[in-house]
Amino acid sequence: METKKCRICGEEKSLDCFYFHHLKGQYKYISDKYKSECKTCGAGFNRKYRENNKEHLRQYRIAHKPRFEAWKKENWTEVKKKASSRKCWLKLQNGIAPEEYDQMLKAQNGKCAICGAIRGNKRSKNFMVDHDHGTNKIRGLLCTKCNQGVGCFNDNPTLLRKAAEYLET
Repeated sequence: METKKCRICGEEKSLDCFYFHHLKGQYKYISDKYKSECKTCGAGFNRKYRENNKEHLRQYRIAHKPRFEAWKKENWTEVKKKASSRKCWLKLQNGIAPEEYDQMLKAQNGKCAICGAIRGNKRSKNFMVDHDHGTNKIRGLLCTKCNQGVGCFNDNPTLLRKAAEYLET
C-alpha cells in the first residue's frame, strides 16, 4: 500500500487518508494527485479558518452577492439544462454513456448492488454510479444511502467489516 507524509502533522499515512487533488495538470506547483495534508488535518485547518474569519467570510458573501446573482440569472437555466440532461450528467460525472448505465442496471436486475432497493421507489429515485476513488474504476450502481454509507467509510473494506462486527455484537 502506498503512503504519503502529511505536511501538517508529519505522519506517514496511507493514500486513502488524503483527498484526491482535482487540479492536477492545471497548475505547475501540484506535484502529485493527492493533497499535501491528510483529511483530518485539512478538516481541522478549514474549521479553524472559518472560526477565525467569520466576519471576513460574511463580508465577502455580502460584497459579492450581486455578482453571484447576476451570474445565476445569466447562466442558471443553461446550467440546469446541462445537469438535468442524463446523457451529459453520466458522461461528465462518470465518463459513461447512458447505454452503459442501462446495461449495468440490467445486470443488477434493476436493484441496488448492496441493499437490493428497486429504482423509482422513495429511497432511490435514481442509482448512483459507484467507483473506486483511487483508480476511478466503476464498481456498480448503488442507491443514494448505500453510496453515502460506502463513502462515509472512505471505501475502506476493513472499516466496513469492523462496522458489521460491531453491529453483530
